[in-house]
Amino acid sequence: MTPVIWISGLIIGILVLFIRILKQISRYEARKDTLQFLQEFDLLCRERHLTIYKKDKLGKRIIGLDEHGGKMLFFDKTKNTRQIHLFDLRRISRCEVIKPRTTTDDATRNLSIKFLFKDIGHPAIILTVFDVHFDDPADFDISEKKAGYWKLVIDVYNRTPDAGSPANTFDGAPLTGQREGGQIDPLAAF
Repeated sequence: MTPVIWISGLIIGILVLFIRILKQISRYEARKDTLQFLQEFDLLCRERHLTIYKKDKLGKRIIGLDEHGGKMLFFDKTKNTRQIHLFDLRRISRCEVIKPRTTTDDATRNLSIKFLFKDIGHPAIILTVFDVHFDDPADFDISEKKAGYWKLVIDVYNRTPDAGSPANTFDGAPLTGQREGGQIDPLAAF
């Protein structure tokens, strides 16, 4: 083996090792950021005396449900500032999943959930759950399914006469998908 081939192999080996080390550091930093983000959400829940039954992470956003308190917490940390929205689900009349489209190539740019309130004077609130500028485009389908799930959770909660009560009924019949303790599983009906 000539010295040139040996040195070339050594340089390539060092480069491969260097790239693997950088990937490991990047993964570690991403896990550390995710853990810190989840801890911030848990702290927000404790500060607001919420017991989160279900939560989903959507990129740099987390949405969580306090079923017994009738509250939903949305925490968005995609930009330089933090956005925190706490909803009383009893005040929401319905919600919609919004998928705006561009006119040039008809590609979806973002995905939002629009909350409409029972109080006519209260403006609708639109929360972005996917934005192509901050989120990985490969995650769009997962975000769309999660947005649909949360729409369903809120719709089921609002159909329930006394949410959080073991005697939940809808039109006089037990609500399908009800679990022990009155918790509703909106996907159990499907």
